[in-house]
Amino acid sequence: MMFSFFFLPLFSQNDTLKYPQGIIFSAFEKVWPLEENISRVIQGGKYGFIEASGAILTRPIYDKASDFQEGRAKVSVGDKSGFINNKGEEVVPAMFDRVWSFQDSVAMVSLNNRYGFINYSGQTIIPLEFDYAQTASEGLIIVSREGKSAYFNTKGKRITEMVYDEAWPFFNGKAKVRIDVQTFYINSSGNCIEGCE
Repeated sequence: MMFSFFFLPLFSQNDTLKYPQGIIFSAFEKVWPLEENISRVIQGGKYGFIEASGAILTRPIYDKASDFQEGRAKVSVGDKSGFINNKGEEVVPAMFDRVWSFQDSVAMVSLNNRYGFINYSGQTIIPLEFDYAQTASEGLIIVSREGKSAYFNTKGKRITEMVYDEAWPFFNGKAKVRIDVQTFYINSSGNCIEGCE
């Protein structure tokens, strides 16, 4: 069923939508507050999205969905997840076991217990070949494999070798790392700046 109406600016369990003719119709079971000028809605156990005007962005067809962040929203069909953009277009097919919201223009994704990163277009910028990863912090990403960690930037360029036994997210331009018993700090170029020996 297609709807064409204006959205009443209320967010409650019984949100209503008004047709231009003046008919009130309880269309959705729940409407979430606007995020990036788009609201998440649920109807019959399925998720969709509407614009601030009340126009339907996507019909409620998804099994799971998140609010928009950086112009993208996570959506799931069955047990697979992908992304739509703020035009309602599926820019990343629901093919991953899990996806994380975009942060610093990249999103972490996992498939078959392997982690990697994609960009807004769904292109892989860091291959799904790591045992563990962390979302971007100050434009830098931590990935781990076989007990060792390294840093990549959000363009997919590796900044450090896979040498750290522990690695922490960047904060105020530096990150704490550990090799064996030595703990020190590196800058965004991967160079030691504190605690160096």
